[in-house]
Amino acid sequence: CCSIREWGPSPCPLMCLPRDTTKIIDSGALVPISLLLEDEHRDVHQEACWTVSNIAAGTSEQIQALISSQIMLHLIRLLQESHDNQVREEAAWAISNVASGGKAEQIRMLLGLGCVAPLANLLVGAWDMRVAAVALEGLENLCRKGMGSAVGVASSSERMCAPEDNDLDYWDLIVYNSFKEIMPIVEGFSITGVEDLRVRANRIILCHQWVSQQSTRTSRSRQSPSPS
Repeated sequence: CCSIREWGPSPCPLMCLPRDTTKIIDSGALVPISLLLEDEHRDVHQEACWTVSNIAAGTSEQIQALISSQIMLHLIRLLQESHDNQVREEAAWAISNVASGGKAEQIRMLLGLGCVAPLANLLVGAWDMRVAAVALEGLENLCRKGMGSAVGVASSSERMCAPEDNDLDYWDLIVYNSFKEIMPIVEGFSITGVEDLRVRANRIILCHQWVSQQSTRTSRSRQSPSPS
């Protein structure tokens, strides 16, 4: 389970117990937070993303409240459009927290919103290693929740749907296809001199390679003629 971060631009008002965060959500706070993410000022974006990242570090019910609102779409938009590294970093943290603590169906929804490519694009020409680390963590969480346990990245309890009889699980295929086009970007960080980035990149690569191998085995199995 992820945790509330201890560093950042300022103390977050949602650094509280899960039940307190639930009260804040129940009060309707997500509506004004969503509006703040549409504001024109980068300082407002940064603080709003910071707040969302702490909600995303909560329970699955709190994560669902975020997904059911328009907030995740705003975060992905900021990843794509913001020119401010700190804003993009905070948005990436929020998405990473959802990927880390979300349930299977919540991760499906998150991927369906198109979060993989914007996260990977943070790695293109990355001059800020902290932003790169957050992006890789988010991508690793998405991979880990989808297909990690089979390659030792996640525990069996985190595995969504284990493939049976060497058959590629449908959800694994969704994750695989989501990551296929951005793998060259990730592979570029597998040879970096920064150990943490290299380790995370290699874990993502390992997950992707494993599913590719499973896909090949499944294809061959389906093409083999049945014994007469």
